[in-house]
Amino acid sequence: MGVAHHSHYFHWFELGRFELLQNSEIGGYIKRQGYYFPVIDIGCKYRKGAVFNDIVIVETYLRNKSKAYLEFDHKLFRKKGRVLLAEGFSKHVLTTAEGQMLYRLPEKLLNMVQLFCEEGVT
Repeated sequence: MGVAHHSHYFHWFELGRFELLQNSEIGGYIKRQGYYFPVIDIGCKYRKGAVFNDIVIVETYLRNKSKAYLEFDHKLFRKKGRVLLAEGFSKHVLTTAEGQMLYRLPEKLLNMVQLFCEEGVT
């Protein structure tokens, strides 16, 4: 009953990303178009260990840095005391259902991402 395995942090980041997309037009657009968005890069800086029975809070931010991929930043906190446990990121390209990578995000999606980022939603 010690510290959470490091792989759990990536799962928590994924849940944050999923929740963010489910609650935005962006996720619906990606789904309707039949796109997938596989991870091409991911990282985590561990600050403190999550321990057994910790309740964690994930904050996920969509960044508007590129016209070629989607980038998310994540912060993971222990609810009690709001202690920062980890900071991470993930980058995702878009692919078609057939696996063809899109080298540029569709203009409609770029506009949606820009608007979303301007609103500062997490």
